[in-house]
Amino acid sequence: MRELWGHKPYRLIFLAGFLSELGTYVSEVAILLRIFELVGHQKQYLGITQGLFLVLMILGTLLGGVLGERPHKTQLLIGFEVARIPILLGMLWAADSPWTLILCNGSVAFFSGAFNPTRQALMNDILPSSLLPKANSLFSVSFAFLHAIGPVLGAMAYEALGSLTPVLIFDLATYILGIGILFRLLRLPSGRAPAEAHASPGFFEDLRAGFTLVSQRKDFLWVLIRCAVASGALGILIPMLLPMTTEVLKLPESAYGLLLGALGLGGALGSLFMPWAAARFKVLPLLRLLTMTEALSLLAWFTFSHPYGAFLLAFLYGALLFGRLSAQLNFVSLALPPEYNARANAFLDLAMVVPNVLGAGVVALAGASTDTAQILKLTGCLFVAGIGCLLLLELCTGPRCTSSSPTDPDTRPPA
Repeated sequence: MRELWGHKPYRLIFLAGFLSELGTYVSEVAILLRIFELVGHQKQYLGITQGLFLVLMILGTLLGGVLGERPHKTQLLIGFEVARIPILLGMLWAADSPWTLILCNGSVAFFSGAFNPTRQALMNDILPSSLLPKANSLFSVSFAFLHAIGPVLGAMAYEALGSLTPVLIFDLATYILGIGILFRLLRLPSGRAPAEAHASPGFFEDLRAGFTLVSQRKDFLWVLIRCAVASGALGILIPMLLPMTTEVLKLPESAYGLLLGALGLGGALGSLFMPWAAARFKVLPLLRLLTMTEALSLLAWFTFSHPYGAFLLAFLYGALLFGRLSAQLNFVSLALPPEYNARANAFLDLAMVVPNVLGAGVVALAGASTDTAQILKLTGCLFVAGIGCLLLLELCTGPRCTSSSPTDPDTRPPA
C-alpha cells in the first residue's frame, strides 16, 4: 500500500472522495432519523425516502457513466461537489419539513451518482494496472469504514444534540474541504489519459456503446445480474434496518447506527482480504462464491433474533458484501476495455441502485401492513433461492456445458 499512497494524484482523489462521503454518511442517518421522527414513526416513509434517493441516483449514475469518459474529469468532480452545497443549505433552511428533507436528500444522491463512476474512471487513468487491485481494495475498505463509523457518528450526534443543523453543517464542511483538495489536483501535471484522447461521438452514442459491451461480454452480464439480485435484498434491508432494530431485536433506536457499524467493520475486513484473494484466484469463481455465501449470511441474519448473534451476522454479511464489491471493481479495471471504464462502473452502480429502488418500493408498499420479521425472512429466502438458480443457469450455459460462452478471464494483476 505504500507505493499506492505515495502516488500523489491518487492520494488527492482518495482524500477528496473520502471527505465528501464521510459527510454524506454521517448526515444520511441523522436525516433519516429526523424524517422518521417528523412522520410519527411511519416506516413506509423510510421506503419512500430510500426510493426517491435511489431513483435520482440512477439518473446521476447514467450521467456520470458517460461524462466520466470525457476530458476534464477533475473539473467535473468539482462541479458535482459544488452542486450539492445549495441543496444542503436548503435542508438547513427547512429542517422541520419532512418532504423538503426527502426531496433534498434525493437531490444529493443525483450528484453522488454522477461523482462515483467519474472518480473511478479518473483513478484508472492515473494508476498502473499493477496498483489497481490495491486501489480498489482501499476504496472498498474506506467505503466499509464509512458504513461503520458514519452511521454511528450520525446517530450519536443527532441523539446528543437533538438537532439536525450541526450534522448538516459538518456535511457542508466536508464538501468544501473536498473541493479544495480537488483544486490541488488540478494544479498537478496531468497524467496519461488514454480515454480522453478520442473525440466522443455524443452522449447517446456513448451510452449505446456501453449497452453493446454488456450484450457482447456475457461474463460481465452475469456479474451484473448477480449484483442486481444481491442489491434487491440490500434495498429491502436498508429501510427495514431501523424497524428491525426496534421491533425484532428489541433495541433502542440508537442501536441502529451500531448495527450499521458492525456491517461496515465487517466490510473493512472483507475489503482488506481482497488483494490477497485477487492475487491467487480468478475473479469470476471468487465472485460466485462470495455472492452465494453473502446470500446465506443474510438469511441467517434475518432469521436470528438474538442481538449478539445479529451483530455477528451483520459483521459477516458486511465482510462478504464489501469483498464482492471490491472483486467487481477488479473485474472492471482489469478484464474490460479501459475506454469503457466509466460506463462499466456506471452499469455496476446501476445494477446496485435499480434493484435498491425496487426493494425500497416493496417497503413503501408493504411496510405499513406487513410484519417486519416476515418481510426480512421472506427476503432472505428469495435471495438464497435466486442466487442458487442463477449460478446453476450460468454454469449450465457457460463453457462447461457449451462452447459459445467466453472463458473466465484471468484478472490477476501482473506480479
